[in-house]
Amino acid sequence: MRRYKRAILRARAEKLGVKPSRYVRETWDKLQRKAVGTQRGRNVLHGSSPKSKW
Repeated sequence: MRRYKRAILRARAEKLGVKPSRYVRETWDKLQRKAVGTQRGRNVLHGSSPKSKW
């Protein structure tokens, strides 16, 4: 489902005439923050830090 939602965002960006990758990245982040809340930020940090710093 994630793949299809992001494809829809990409198509919308092309219609708007903006850079698809930037539009998808920004819009997807907003959607995820609305759906998941503050936990998303913790997950992002957890995924990008070395395991020894958990």
